[in-house]
Amino acid sequence: MWVLVILMFNGMGQFKIGTSEMIYFDKIACEHQRSIQDQALEKTKPSEHAYFLTACFQMPEVKKVGTLL
Repeated sequence: MWVLVILMFNGMGQFKIGTSEMIYFDKIACEHQRSIQDQALEKTKPSEHAYFLTACFQMPEVKKVGTLL
């Protein structure tokens, strides 16, 4: 599983951390969405000093070890 993480800096010392609120099952799908997200963020920056960083991260797999019943 992959998640897209977004760090947004407004250029004045403030920042926000977000995600695309989706889980991607492969890196290709995550990177494709990252490209789309980067284009949208670039167009909507609040000022010329604002910038953002995006990255796809792979979540570690968790194995189920039994049930609670």
